[in-house]
Amino acid sequence: HGLGYIRGTAKVNPDAWFFKAHFYQDPVWPGSLGLESFIQLLKVAAAEKWGSSIESQFESMALHLPHQWLYRGQILPTDQSVTIAAVIKQVDHAEKRLTADGFLTVDDRIIYQMTDFTLRMPDI
Repeated sequence: HGLGYIRGTAKVNPDAWFFKAHFYQDPVWPGSLGLESFIQLLKVAAAEKWGSSIESQFESMALHLPHQWLYRGQILPTDQSVTIAAVIKQVDHAEKRLTADGFLTVDDRIIYQMTDFTLRMPDI
């Protein structure tokens, strides 16, 4: 079992609830949704690697491990498509922990860079 790459995409829905609710008269996709989508990709990768069930739990970010998020833009209702990609750069089978870097792009413009994000799948 080794390293990997995983990617997801979403169409921008200009009628999504958060465009009206996030910032008053300044409709943007909340930054936390981009980070959550990255974590969701890591959950899929972890579940594929170690299996999962209804009782599975995920620890994100894995405790006491630093990570970095650079933010260079925003997603607007007029944008078309969001793509998030994760490059898994470290797999710790004993800890069931993945470490990954990634990017979020909107209409082919990179607007987030995530470095050293970790997800752990603790035994229950």
